[in-house]
Amino acid sequence: MDKKIDNNILIFCNVETSCLPTDSVDNILLHLSLTILENNEYTFSSSYNKPTSPIKLGAMKIHNIIEDDVKKSMAFNKTKTYKTLDKYANQNANNIYIIVHNAPFVKEVLKRAGIEVNNFKLIDIKQVSTHLHNHKDLLSKIEFLSDTSLNYLNHFFGLESKVREFKVEHFKNKSIEPFVKKTFVMREILFHFLSEYKTLELEKMHELSNNSVLLRKIKMRDEIMDIDTVSDKDLYFLASKSYDPNVTFTCKSILEYRGIEMDKNLISSGKYSGYYVENIDDDEYLNWLLKNMNHLDEKFLKAVEKQIETISKDSQLNNNEFIVSIYEHKDKVIIKGNTPKNVRDWLASRKKDIIMNYQELIFEINDTNRVNQEKIINRVKENVKIIKIIKETK
Repeated sequence: MDKKIDNNILIFCNVETSCLPTDSVDNILLHLSLTILENNEYTFSSSYNKPTSPIKLGAMKIHNIIEDDVKKSMAFNKTKTYKTLDKYANQNANNIYIIVHNAPFVKEVLKRAGIEVNNFKLIDIKQVSTHLHNHKDLLSKIEFLSDTSLNYLNHFFGLESKVREFKVEHFKNKSIEPFVKKTFVMREILFHFLSEYKTLELEKMHELSNNSVLLRKIKMRDEIMDIDTVSDKDLYFLASKSYDPNVTFTCKSILEYRGIEMDKNLISSGKYSGYYVENIDDDEYLNWLLKNMNHLDEKFLKAVEKQIETISKDSQLNNNEFIVSIYEHKDKVIIKGNTPKNVRDWLASRKKDIIMNYQELIFEINDTNRVNQEKIINRVKENVKIIKIIKETK
């Protein structure tokens, strides 16, 4: 036995759930498998859990658990496996490590099932692998960035034969559930790391599991791309929607480096692709977003609601008098005056051809195309109740 694990208790834990990780809000534990190493001896435990909601098809395709498999199961807190894990959790000892794959997901599922994972020292096989191989071939493989990457790691490190040997040693020719076998894979990967990296110890793995990785490559539209080649729009989308903390951390870090504001809400597709919600004055489109895109995150939807409210308030200013001066020059147009926020934001969204001065409400349009100038001028006229226009052609 490796001296690095002397006097420590290792709990290799696998969960199967009613939904995919991307649907984690509704996720219910269906099956829990444990392989426990304590005092140089192994014990094994696994239990089905009777779910309180239907199993979704996407999850069923992965683990092949159907309703009939669990309909006669006990409530999870009555099972032997729950009581075993809960016993270790309540010890709250600093020498008990729980080893999982995809820790954020597993922690959420177990917490919902009544197990306080924070009482353990957690090691995330996927996160440690990402740290150790961020600059190696592993992250150039699309399989590693997929939801089945535990199986891929088993293959990548060439551990299949060791997993089989461990199974035969402890279960001989008995058949075992494939979910239990996943805990064997985690065990072999952990021991592989301890053997491969001479200075790597359990405590360091625990530390790596809690730290995000700045990725060199990222999965985008079923391709692996160098992070430097991903567009601002795609980075913003991934930073807002990904459930992988490494992806979120990487995208936010790159956006910050590029000077992109994450406190604003970017539209990543459709006719306003690349626009911030805060700069869109099309209330018909924004209302369509609210009605048809209610699966989007709460922060984004609140931003849409706030922008609709802003547009509504601006439209109520029609009785006020806005004086706008339009100076037309040969190569540019200058707009000066008191304009409502939706007009200012629309002008501000045209960063490439407008120089802004918000304090004096001056917009200098440097587009020399006369047709484009007329479009901008007409846009101002449409949105502002104008008493007087001063046109000066020089």
